[in-house]
Amino acid sequence: MVYFLASIPRSGSTLLASLLGQREDTFVSPTSNLGEILGSVVEAFESNPATKAGECSTDELFRTLCAITMSKYVGKKEPIVFDKGRIWPSPQIMETMGKSLGKPIKIVATVRPIAECLASFYEIDKSDFPVKQWISKSPLYSHLITSYNTLKEGYKKHPDQFCLVEYDDLVNHPQRELDKIADFLEIEKTS
Repeated sequence: MVYFLASIPRSGSTLLASLLGQREDTFVSPTSNLGEILGSVVEAFESNPATKAGECSTDELFRTLCAITMSKYVGKKEPIVFDKGRIWPSPQIMETMGKSLGKPIKIVATVRPIAECLASFYEIDKSDFPVKQWISKSPLYSHLITSYNTLKEGYKKHPDQFCLVEYDDLVNHPQRELDKIADFLEIEKTS
């Protein structure tokens, strides 16, 4: 089964991926291009004149997206797969993937106060600019805000499809958070 791992930058998704990947039955992708590949397929389907001329249905599109998703991980021995990407919380993408996979998708998302994420990015960037000036010029800041807004929009529209994992809870109580994720996904807990 394919699940989705999303996050706002600097909120602990790498740590969570490492912890989830310690399960023998779980594979966690590095940051994946699956969402972008599927987006290209949707764009090509919708813009190609042959789609209309051939009277292609959206069911055909959804079957194609499902096949691509499943074939990406066909060689993995683990029955549980997490595809890691920041675009999954987009409501439109969530709805399209739900139709493609035949049921609502489940997203595990790490979250952290935006000020802490911003401070972490600023520290990593080692900028000579003061913080206010760095914010106005940094593509990292824009990336952070875009990721935050996408996650917020998806959660607002489909809260039952998310398991939010707070950064501090993950660091201080990793087993409790892993158990919470297992409950959300309805999979066996491990220690």
